[in-house]
Amino acid sequence: MLLLNFILEGCEFLKNPPPGFYPRLGVIGFAGVIGLFLSRGSKIKRLVYPIGFMGIGASLYYPQQAVTIAKVTGSQLYDWSLQAYITIESLWKESTKKKRSAKASNKGDADRDKTVKVQEGSSD
Repeated sequence: MLLLNFILEGCEFLKNPPPGFYPRLGVIGFAGVIGLFLSRGSKIKRLVYPIGFMGIGASLYYPQQAVTIAKVTGSQLYDWSLQAYITIESLWKESTKKKRSAKASNKGDADRDKTVKVQEGSSD
């Protein structure tokens, strides 16, 4: 039911668009096509360039919405990067603790072997 209402509202909006809507839509879409042409090579470029160019085009026509989206996206990216940093830091600390304990146990085994060799040598 909610999806049907959304589709009906979208059709109604396209039947009676605000003035200048279609030219703006054309510029934003053309920016995406230009981004596709300039993104030869990497698959990441093919994703980032069109989205970036369309975002720049949209921000020219809708600056207030672009600022709002940038603020929300910036705070979300900061939160995600902080979570990733904490996770990587905890994994790094766990792996170094395991390496240190493994080295200590190997060192202890080596010390035991040396003492045994010294005892064997002194008994001869």
